[in-house]
Amino acid sequence: MRPLRSKLSSIYGEIKNNTWKRQNQFLGMYTVPNELKDSFKYAGKSVSRITMNKDMIPAFTTAMQLVMERDLENHIKTYDGCFNIRLARGSSRISTHAYGLAIDLNAATNRLGTVGNMNPELVKCFLEAGFVWGGKWKRKDSMHFQFVTEA
Repeated sequence: MRPLRSKLSSIYGEIKNNTWKRQNQFLGMYTVPNELKDSFKYAGKSVSRITMNKDMIPAFTTAMQLVMERDLENHIKTYDGCFNIRLARGSSRISTHAYGLAIDLNAATNRLGTVGNMNPELVKCFLEAGFVWGGKWKRKDSMHFQFVTEA
């Protein structure tokens, strides 16, 4: 079940001064399947493992299984970040990335504030796996998928 944004610090511990004291307790590694190695590139280099919140790994695994079952691998062009302790862009609140509960894909063509060109079938894989997509928000963030409910 997705956690509520308002409950993140009570569930996972506070993040202060770019430090998350409980990160070792909650972070894990997702291993990118061989079928997706060409899709997951960061700065032009293939990524084989992604650090993310352990609570997100099962849902992300499901999303990637759906991507492979539906032959949508070529719609993931780049991997653009997951776990990153920082504030949400344009905000004073902690980003869901800081807890390893969000991932950005295809950033070059899905910039913050734009509709972007994220493939609807790819989005559907994430939604079916339990993610929230930033492309549906008032301030579009089409590269962003998170395993957090915005409340």
